[in-house]
Amino acid sequence: MEQALAIYNAVAKLAAGAEWRRAVQSAAHIHYGRGEFEAAAMAMIAFLNSDPPAQERGPALLLLGASQQQAGQADEARESLEEYIESGGVAASHAHLKLASTLSADGNASAAIEELEMALTEELPPPQETEALFALARNQEATEREADALATWKLLSEDAATPFDRGEALWLLATLASRIGDEQRYQDALVTLALDYPWHPRALESLSRPQLAPVPTLSTADRGVVLFRHRSNEQAQETFRLSLEEDASAAGQAKGRYYLALLAERAGQPDEALTEYDAALTALENLEGDSLFGETTWARALLLESLGRSEEAVAAYLDLGDASPGSERTPEALFRAGLLRFRAGRIADAIFHWTRYLETAEATDRARARFWLAQAALAIGDTQSANLHLTEASRIAPWSYFGLRAVAILEAEPPLPLDEPVPQTPATDWSAVQTWLASWAGPEDTAAIPKLTDDSPWRRGLELLLAGLQDEAEDQFAALTNDVAGQPWPLYRLARALDDQRQVPAAARAASRLIGDRADAPPDILRLAYPSDYLDLATAEAEANGFPPLLLLALIRQESFFEPDAESFAGALGLTQVIPTTADEIAGQLNEPDFAYSDLLRPTVSLRFGAHYLGAQLELFAGDIPAALAAYNGGPGNSLRWQEAAAGDPDVFLETIDLTETRAYVQLVLEHYARYRLAYGLADGPTLPFP
Repeated sequence: MEQALAIYNAVAKLAAGAEWRRAVQSAAHIHYGRGEFEAAAMAMIAFLNSDPPAQERGPALLLLGASQQQAGQADEARESLEEYIESGGVAASHAHLKLASTLSADGNASAAIEELEMALTEELPPPQETEALFALARNQEATEREADALATWKLLSEDAATPFDRGEALWLLATLASRIGDEQRYQDALVTLALDYPWHPRALESLSRPQLAPVPTLSTADRGVVLFRHRSNEQAQETFRLSLEEDASAAGQAKGRYYLALLAERAGQPDEALTEYDAALTALENLEGDSLFGETTWARALLLESLGRSEEAVAAYLDLGDASPGSERTPEALFRAGLLRFRAGRIADAIFHWTRYLETAEATDRARARFWLAQAALAIGDTQSANLHLTEASRIAPWSYFGLRAVAILEAEPPLPLDEPVPQTPATDWSAVQTWLASWAGPEDTAAIPKLTDDSPWRRGLELLLAGLQDEAEDQFAALTNDVAGQPWPLYRLARALDDQRQVPAAARAASRLIGDRADAPPDILRLAYPSDYLDLATAEAEANGFPPLLLLALIRQESFFEPDAESFAGALGLTQVIPTTADEIAGQLNEPDFAYSDLLRPTVSLRFGAHYLGAQLELFAGDIPAALAAYNGGPGNSLRWQEAAAGDPDVFLETIDLTETRAYVQLVLEHYARYRLAYGLADGPTLPFP
């Protein structure tokens, strides 16, 4: 960004006319994105004073108003935003939102409500609609329109864009209801918050609020769940012990014992945990259909497996399968029983359990069942059965990890080399892509082609993009992608249009929706879904650290989806999502004493740090790609534990990973890598060969 800003400033000093306007506008976009709002506003004032063409004036006014609003220049912001609205700007709904924020900050809640209601008359993307409704409810409260505010909070508690927002709306609904004396509505909201969103910070805060209405009440066990989710372990333990005294019912006893078992596991007391699990199951006798029976039996079996008590674990898994065949945990329990038998060399038992797993598994897991049945068949020399299972796995889910591995085994492909180069990217043949698309989606409705990019959602997204409001533009494009999901030709045209606008993540998401699980997708469309942005940087850094550049791109796609300013809830930053503590270690190893965490938002730094860390894991794990990826996400200590347990088998390694997030991460990055290899000419089809 620093280098780009310097270039734009230099051009602005030397150029004139359209070239000068482009440089000033681009510099303003960078300033706005970096939070330098006064600098962005000054640049846009100069831009507008140059008497730009009408089509450029609108986006400039919108950016100017947004910058002035953020800089606290209320009067100037109102003037700019009102001028944009009066000019008929296609993103007027967003201008109304910003104008409402300015009016609200000035204490003019009534005028803010008018602006928000005008914004909501247009179809806003979900994040902006939620923002508008939150602002509307607050301003309704400020004007003492409590009934309207309650209705708006209620709407948000059901339809806000994210679960976090829905939980926050429940809290604010309860707060208002309490203030106006509506005790029942107050208590209903708090109970719903604690029961449906126990992980929400407001749920923990709600426990200190008094219960005012006689019903519904929050039970002691329900309070314990909130404390448990917030890792208030001692308080949770005390609360669940109290719940056992208060609720003698079978369900109450089972719930209390189950959570006490989980807390004992957290405290590193496996024997105590097993005692509590057994007590919970005793309470659940004759209640095998209860969901808690499945959860308790599953958790107990996992603990036994982690303790190396394999025979008991298998028995526990099978108890779940036999006693509660309808439990959502049953298919995975049957799989775990089969895996333990397979690793113990009891192949016939493994085949029996995996056959049951195949019969109960969801469609998405049947390729996994077929793959492991093939492994069992190979173990006893039944090549014919193995080939049948592998062929079926590759047919059912060709792009899944297990479908990819099935092809590699069927074709006896050599292992992936760590020195694999990246070939030159060929020119895209869009006519071939369209022939492929027509072969399964039918001919295109040519009358609909211009409609997509002529309609206001697309034009609004472009306007926001031209105004430098990147996040809002991305939300608009995401909403448009959702609108055409399931419509192959509109998805294709949208992906192409987004790519033309250099909206790489949005284009990739649209193209991915189009491709789905189709193994016959041509490389040309795969390259749109799996883009080569940052390939030059990735090539230099990956090769310097001894692994293929496309593996680094696959990692970036999963970590940040090519958003250089991505930030996770855990504080991981940038394209490769390096957390600050790890970044400190890497900076020391790379001898960069002046490193700052904000540097991770620069692609050059993020790729250098991420490639260095992945390269270090590959060195530690002797070139084992799955183990290195597991270490990148879940830590090298955990990966060493899983590698030792898997005894060198990459497929057993994946199934051994006991951190859900890490297992999914490894599987997804490897699936991305397989698609990248096909898209860029390093494979002839979907496959994932390992040693």
